[in-house]
Amino acid sequence: WCFLTWCISPDGGNLQDQGHFSVDGLHENIKVWFQERHGRDFGMEERFSTTKLDKEGFGRFLDIVNQELMVEFFGIDTSGFWREYETMRGEYGVYSEIPF
Repeated sequence: WCFLTWCISPDGGNLQDQGHFSVDGLHENIKVWFQERHGRDFGMEERFSTTKLDKEGFGRFLDIVNQELMVEFFGIDTSGFWREYETMRGEYGVYSEIPF
């Protein structure tokens, strides 16, 4: 959801200019696009759902959405998001190792 929020935000990918104002709506649009272009590659002939993906499959899905849809189709430079993500992921990794 963070990636989609960033893509919509005027401070990120600014997909508001393309009419995307809702993370849920953008997610639904992406799933339809993905099903049409890559559903068979992921063995999903029926309605595509990200909940059916394991960690590796979700990573492949996100890589395709990032590169083909956001970078190539919309022309968004997502590198700023991914730099921030790596920073936060590193901090979360340390945090998530703390036993509760």
